[in-house]
Amino acid sequence: MIKKILVAAGIVVWVMVTVLAVGSGVMIIQGGAPAMREDGVPVKTKNLPCFDNGAIRVSGHNYKIELSKTDGNEIVVSQYGSNIRDDELFTFKQTGDVTEIAIKSNMRVVSFDFFWKARKLVIEIPESFSGTVNAETDAGGVEIVDSFEWNEANLKTTSGGIRISNSLTTDKITAAAVSGGVIVDGTVKTNEIAMKTTSGGIRILNSLTADKITAEAVSGGVTVDGLVKTDEISLKTTSGGIRSHMPINTRELKASTTSGGIRMESIIAKQYTLNSSSGGINVVGISGGGSVKTNSGGVRMTLTDPTGEVKVTTTSGGIRLSIHENLSFRMDAKTTSGGIRGDFLMNKDDNSAMASIGENPVVDLVLRATSGGIRVEYE
Repeated sequence: MIKKILVAAGIVVWVMVTVLAVGSGVMIIQGGAPAMREDGVPVKTKNLPCFDNGAIRVSGHNYKIELSKTDGNEIVVSQYGSNIRDDELFTFKQTGDVTEIAIKSNMRVVSFDFFWKARKLVIEIPESFSGTVNAETDAGGVEIVDSFEWNEANLKTTSGGIRISNSLTTDKITAAAVSGGVIVDGTVKTNEIAMKTTSGGIRILNSLTADKITAEAVSGGVTVDGLVKTDEISLKTTSGGIRSHMPINTRELKASTTSGGIRMESIIAKQYTLNSSSGGINVVGISGGGSVKTNSGGVRMTLTDPTGEVKVTTTSGGIRLSIHENLSFRMDAKTTSGGIRGDFLMNKDDNSAMASIGENPVVDLVLRATSGGIRVEYE
């Protein structure tokens, strides 16, 4: 038994020695062992001239990119991390008013980075800069740390999240993450913002003012927890719900889910379109007119200042609307399987009902339920 233990221990030692030897050989082939740096001390720093109306393009490999502010008039680039080879240090190029900063993708054959720590590339930008910023990384997030006023911001990650942590004023913002979420945590003012994730959610946590807002999540939800004011907003998910807990003030609202429900509060709109292929729709307070449709799930809505036509259609699920008792309206309701009830007089015939309440109706309620009941009640 002792002999077997000694043999096994010998094999383990032999394997460890072999691994270290191979690793050393690999590092020698690649130019030697990486240098170790102290925590909090950049491995490389460079000051670059800043062209206030130009463009800054940043691309990082296996690095988080942080965009912060400097009190000076130059761009300051600092690279942090440990166990970094010389060929992994950032490079830069300035052509005209365009500044390019990059960390190349250098794959190691074997990685023995036992002391690897979080790596980040910090770009400190003067407050006077008002041009375009492009920041892209394949493995690591992108974060705007301080407040800025730029012409345009384009943020992209393959693996890692995108976060706007402070106030940002721009003409246009694009934020795209393949594997990671997008978070708007600062006050944002822009003409147009487009956010998209393949695997990860989108969260608006602070005030967002824009002419046009687009948020699309393939696998993940969309959440609005900040005040939104916009002319046009489109929220879309393939697999995930849409939630809004703060007021949205807009001319036109579009919200659609393939698999997931929709729950919204305090919607001030002129026109809206809400669709859910699989999931219910619950809206507490919505103005204007529009269409609401679910294929699998019920609809529950509280209408405030409705106008024009409100059309609600469910394939499998009931419809329940709450309206103000002083509202003047017309109703046309039909259901294939289920009853129709209301807190007012109506003309009922089998599975349909008609009503005209008040003088000069301001809204037409068109309600269709294939499998489910219909109820219209006063608040």
